[in-house]
Amino acid sequence: MFTKAKVIVAIIVVLIDTTIAQLAMGMNSVLYPVALQGLNLNNTMIGVCLSMEVFAILTIGQSISAIIAFLGLPRVLVVLPILRALILYFLPTFQTWWAWSIGIFVFGMATDMFLISLQIWLNTIQITRFKGLVMGAYAAALSGGVALGPIILQYVGTEGRYPFRVNALLCALTALPTLLLYLLIPKLATTEKPRIAFVIKNSQAIYASALVGGITWFGLPAFLTIFGTANGMSIKDAAFLISFFEFGSVTVGWAICFFSDFVDRRLFVIVCVFFNLLCAIYLPMAIFNTKLAYLLLFIWGGLMGGIYSICLTMIGENFRMEDQVSANVAYVLMDAAGGFIGVNLIGMAMDTLGNEGLAYVIVAGSVSYFIFALSRYRPI
Repeated sequence: MFTKAKVIVAIIVVLIDTTIAQLAMGMNSVLYPVALQGLNLNNTMIGVCLSMEVFAILTIGQSISAIIAFLGLPRVLVVLPILRALILYFLPTFQTWWAWSIGIFVFGMATDMFLISLQIWLNTIQITRFKGLVMGAYAAALSGGVALGPIILQYVGTEGRYPFRVNALLCALTALPTLLLYLLIPKLATTEKPRIAFVIKNSQAIYASALVGGITWFGLPAFLTIFGTANGMSIKDAAFLISFFEFGSVTVGWAICFFSDFVDRRLFVIVCVFFNLLCAIYLPMAIFNTKLAYLLLFIWGGLMGGIYSICLTMIGENFRMEDQVSANVAYVLMDAAGGFIGVNLIGMAMDTLGNEGLAYVIVAGSVSYFIFALSRYRPI
């Protein structure tokens, strides 16, 4: 039985690990497209390559529970940061599209498993009050790390191997907080096969929002740098589009999740998706005014962070301890499926329909969610 102090310490460690881990993702959101454009690839090929990061979780998702059962959650949280660091250290030496795709795939596999493990740890901590506030802090850590990535690149640059090696060092650092509090990490008694179908069937609206949210959560940052530069922005200004999107999740998203403690969370998610739709519609117009584009993406990031953290809160409330691994794995799988679909469709749409293809894909996904969610919503 953990004391109140140990619970607080465990929450802080999860948030620190998450933030540092996500720094790599923020830096990669700029480094990957720039490096791949240097290989003279079109947007479709870049999209396929970038989608390997989220495709990885679709291939390994069914095995995550078995891996955690075999190694134990504490070991998983120590080993994966080292693997992530090694991949980023060698990635810039690759010169072919195939090699980059494989490298990004393996890095995505390690990253997703690491974040799922942190998420499982957080959802097993006995939080008696303000569960939404804590999960909002987790979503803020996810986004805050990504937001800081492009800022760090302003000092280390975007060319050559040096920024990748700085990124590798940051990945390795995420093992330190876990090692310091190794004994606080629970030894979960989990089955080797997660009950994915069971949890999705029992919370369809939650997992549908994850699928649609993944289209924006992964697809938008993957192409924001390219979208911004294609519309006349410098690489520096376009990189900050990602930062404002993620900072919005840190601030507005946290506030949205906290407010959801006092309302019907299901209805609140539907409202957030509606405003997500509006942001996608106005992005092609706002992009020509830098300040307006930053403001739009700040609000947009808040909406996406709110959706993510509210859904995680509902997962923690709706499922018993024995199903937490299955429920969290299922959520990340659906989120990754949306990301894989979104990144590929956005890349193809931008090649065939122009830069506005980015908005078309997100609008289509949001409308599809409305048709599904509204038809199943029943007031409590």
